[in-house]
Amino acid sequence: MSGPHPFWRRYWTHFLVAATLLGAAVGMSSCSRYLDHAARVSQAHVTDLKAKAVGLPGEEQDVRRAERESLRLDQLQKLDILQRLEWTSFDWRVQRAAGDGIASPDIGLVLADNETVFALGHGEAIEDEHYDLFWPRWPVYGRVLRELRAQGVRAVAFDVLFPDRRYGDDHLEFQNTNVVRELGRTIIKSDAEFAMELGLPGAPAILALEPDSIPIAMFRTKAASMGDASSPRDADSVARRIRAFTKLRRINPRLELFAERRGLDLRLLDAQGTLEVIDKQTGKTNAVLHPDANGRIPLVSPKLLDPVYSEEVVWHLGITLAAHGLGLDLKKPEFVDGGVWLRATNGVARFIPIDEAGYLSVDWRLAVNRTDLFLQQNLTEVLQSHAARVYGDVVPRPLWTNRLVVIGSTASGSNLSDRGATPLDKSDFLVATYLNVADMVLHDRYLRRMSGFGEVACVALLGLIAASLTWRLRGTVLPLVIASLAALWIGLALWLYLEHRYWLPMAHPLFGGLVLHYAGMVSFRAVFEQREQQRIRSVFNRMVSPDIVQEVLRKGHLGLDGTLRQVTVFFADIRGFTEMTDNCQQVASEHVRVTGMSESEAEEYYEQQAGIVLRTVNEYLAAISDVIKFHRGTLDKYIGDCVMAFWGAPIMNSRHAVDAVVAAVDAQLAVERLNRERQEENDRIRVENEARVARGQTPLPLRHLLNLGSGLNSGKVTFGLMGSDAHIVNCTVFGREVNLAARLESASGHARILVGETTYRLIERDEPSLAALCIELPAIAVKGFRQPVVVYEVPWRNAEEVIRKFAPMLSTQPRRT
Repeated sequence: MSGPHPFWRRYWTHFLVAATLLGAAVGMSSCSRYLDHAARVSQAHVTDLKAKAVGLPGEEQDVRRAERESLRLDQLQKLDILQRLEWTSFDWRVQRAAGDGIASPDIGLVLADNETVFALGHGEAIEDEHYDLFWPRWPVYGRVLRELRAQGVRAVAFDVLFPDRRYGDDHLEFQNTNVVRELGRTIIKSDAEFAMELGLPGAPAILALEPDSIPIAMFRTKAASMGDASSPRDADSVARRIRAFTKLRRINPRLELFAERRGLDLRLLDAQGTLEVIDKQTGKTNAVLHPDANGRIPLVSPKLLDPVYSEEVVWHLGITLAAHGLGLDLKKPEFVDGGVWLRATNGVARFIPIDEAGYLSVDWRLAVNRTDLFLQQNLTEVLQSHAARVYGDVVPRPLWTNRLVVIGSTASGSNLSDRGATPLDKSDFLVATYLNVADMVLHDRYLRRMSGFGEVACVALLGLIAASLTWRLRGTVLPLVIASLAALWIGLALWLYLEHRYWLPMAHPLFGGLVLHYAGMVSFRAVFEQREQQRIRSVFNRMVSPDIVQEVLRKGHLGLDGTLRQVTVFFADIRGFTEMTDNCQQVASEHVRVTGMSESEAEEYYEQQAGIVLRTVNEYLAAISDVIKFHRGTLDKYIGDCVMAFWGAPIMNSRHAVDAVVAAVDAQLAVERLNRERQEENDRIRVENEARVARGQTPLPLRHLLNLGSGLNSGKVTFGLMGSDAHIVNCTVFGREVNLAARLESASGHARILVGETTYRLIERDEPSLAALCIELPAIAVKGFRQPVVVYEVPWRNAEEVIRKFAPMLSTQPRRT
């Protein structure tokens, strides 16, 4: 069975690291999305509990428990750095898109600011009348509503909470004749008058509520609708979304109105709807009413049963305002996967995309300070227009015809305006939330965010690209390409938001997908390449010159896979070694016999002689090896007293034949130089031996002189590492041309260099002057080859002068000591 493909054997660790990084990035992205979803669901659960709380025992504890859980998830999200970066990148896109120049002529804002508060308090807004911003209600808000209706608005939404009855305003006495002229009386009940104003024909009036702050029943029963004014925040306290709707449960307002008119209080005793009726003056219980099986009680009339609870779906204030403007039926929503359909009888329909928890991301396009995008008017001006219309018989210029209006406040003080962080500003007026939501529904343009699966796919895509680029690119090109890819992704995300209001994730794809894989793979590659370089050095340090080792290191991986290479193979055998060994053995045996050494002394003497022989052959082999490395050859192995080397691998070399032949000549010269040095040493030993013999001492042995037989051949061979990744034997070549080089070495005799015909032709091509010196010999029969082979001899003594003209020679340089 064949093993794994070489590609997988080489890169399996890279794939393992890339897969690990990819798993980490995908896991982080998935966890962030899951945590964000869990936080939204938890926040929605808190809202639902508050919306359904009716004062029963245990409800407050349930709300607090849910709030603690929601807070815990928020704290976890704050630790999610990439999620916070995603929010920051989203805010940056919102700010780039803010005020995109597209006006919204259908909506507007009637605003109460600090100047309004001052004018109301000092009788400048309404002549000779001094009021607070919120109380009494009719003189301010009732008149504003009346004037807006007179100007032909389509709908009015109050971003003002009316949770309490103002009994102190039930006896307002007016001395101003204009008021008497307007109302026909001097004394009014402000809340009752405002409730009547809410219920008058004309543009529908929408009241704001929060789950724990509901308008009083008097107002709820007269207003056209209620709208949720809650402003949910993300964990970083920024309002980026709204809850599209909330299911509200309260005591039936019909029952509340009945009890209020009779000075009674109603208190729920259990979840089934048992009501305790209490006299406000005495505090005594008048009755305890138990509901029937359908949850109804006979409070208003013994014969007419009313349900205890009133349950309804309350839509966000901005959606409610837009729905009244378009004629959408909020009581018949069609919930489908990914959102909800709202339809009108006139054929208009809107699909509002919401998530599983009912949240809708807000397109923060409009800000309170952008008066060029939508109509704004100060509340004081509206009151003055009303006074001119009613008291002065002047018809003001209608600014609000066919518009949707939000009445809100930007006055200073926590109880006068609602401020908070939005993508546009860290301290913004949240009344703009309703304008933006209404604008989204009116123009049917919503902000859509990529799904969690899509985000994971983006993370995986950029991660794989980064991993691939890290494998293929090196140097400064890689970070530039990664930076360019990141810039391209940022540009794409910005363009998608500006043009299509599509929220393409940035943090996780860029940091989790791109940067993590880039940093991780670069770090791994550094460690891997360092280990690979150490392995290559361990293989080649004793085989080739240091500069070739560096070239191999620059090339990168060195695997066990064989490859075909055009090389020249060089065999050099030390001639006379066997004769020297036999002679040394005979001399040692004779010396032991003559001197009568003991067995232990003889063994020690034999070891000394063996050491001398080994040092001798090593001296010759070292000289040859130095020459091979000097001429950039690869030292393959030592075979006894024979050296095998080759040129053309692992580094490609088109002049491998010339370099090999030059090395062979240099090796002969090096051996000749070594023999001269040993001969000079023998001359000194002979002189010393004469003195030793005269003193009766044993003469010293002479240094043996050896020579070299060389054979070279060129051609295609198989090149690779023999062994395994764990146990490398050596870097070698093998094949027919290698065998022929070995046979030529055997036939070379003493102090000769024989080369094959292919080697000669390559020399002739690259260095004709060297080829001209070669002598063609008669073809010789070689073992293992059917036909005689053509052989050339290189006369190395004559070649020295020619070679020095184009190549340096190690044998001509001072020897290392």
